[in-house]
Amino acid sequence: NATIRNRLFLACKFFLIGFDSEKEELLKLETLIQRGRGTIYKNYLNEIVTYVIVNDECDQVLRDAANLISIHHPCKPLVLSPRWVIESFQQQKLLLPPTQVHRPRGTPSMILLQQQRLLKKSDTISNETPKKQQQQRSASLRRKKSNLFRGMLFSLIRLTPPTEAVNFSTKEMTEDILLNGGQMVSDRIVQALRTNQKEEKQQANRRICYAVCWGGFTPSIQNLGLHTILLQIRNENLCRLLFISPIWLQTAIRDKKFPTITTETTILFQPQPWSFLRLTKKSNLKIAITGFVGSERTALIQTICAIGATYTDNLKTNNTHLICKDACGNKYKKGLEWSTTIHTVSVDWLYHILQYGYYGKKKESNQKDTGCEDQFLMKKMGTKMNVCNNND
Repeated sequence: NATIRNRLFLACKFFLIGFDSEKEELLKLETLIQRGRGTIYKNYLNEIVTYVIVNDECDQVLRDAANLISIHHPCKPLVLSPRWVIESFQQQKLLLPPTQVHRPRGTPSMILLQQQRLLKKSDTISNETPKKQQQQRSASLRRKKSNLFRGMLFSLIRLTPPTEAVNFSTKEMTEDILLNGGQMVSDRIVQALRTNQKEEKQQANRRICYAVCWGGFTPSIQNLGLHTILLQIRNENLCRLLFISPIWLQTAIRDKKFPTITTETTILFQPQPWSFLRLTKKSNLKIAITGFVGSERTALIQTICAIGATYTDNLKTNNTHLICKDACGNKYKKGLEWSTTIHTVSVDWLYHILQYGYYGKKKESNQKDTGCEDQFLMKKMGTKMNVCNNND
């Protein structure tokens, strides 16, 4: 019996929610799980968690958020009460949850195997962008170390995106952050922030924590409740929290400077309540851009590659799309000249297919292999070209 208890939770990965004000109960629960050789993740709800334990005193908003996350999580973790842990330990077996709707089939060991298969599948999906572009991106971002993020804190947060969405690599982004001098938030760093807060009376020079969010994550209270460290930072006002997207991070590393979030770059640089959708393999888009400069240009290039299209610096007859900022410039003229093969569109087309896919929000019944470009075509403005500084 002692052997069974000591291995009861061996294959179980726990994430605990809502115990911030119940330290004594949290300690008892952690002791039981650890005695059964279970694993507890305190910082965030990662991809291999099998059980989400929600405090019975939690409000319904947080409970609903936990259930929502469970539905979209790749391993569909069980959302349970602490009573389940206690009773399972007392009866020396994992009890069957009576009211769990989204319960994976099989024993805990089978669940663990299912999680590993799902994670491998997820990695395959996230790497469906052309291998050449992935290698070029990795080589460019890791060319050399820098102090770009020195003194900055980072945290990665994602809701599990649907299978047809872009799934940015957590491992790659962590490596990029550390390579450029940044730090990942942890319990140790939170404790250091508390110490600094007591010693420093002025809060003007507080450290900044960048929360990189994707998969439809927005910085709401219920979502932050799933990342206990960020919730502590926010509630205790330990540092400034800035919510950014993976595209902002990639752009900063590529340009070696912090991008400014403007009205033109909000969709690319800030978390959106929807996931960026990947293009289907048969789309085979080859895209050039014109009129964009600085971080906006870099962000567009990163986005084009992320969704599975091919970016080209030059415009050629084998391009499929030209994205224009203004109706002027050499590329724009050539785009109109080659209009039989090239769609000359505004950047709103890209923003639209990011959210709704290549065929757009309203796909016509007779629409087969054509996209929604007709809604976003750049038109020639009168008999004279617009005056602009675009020589691209």
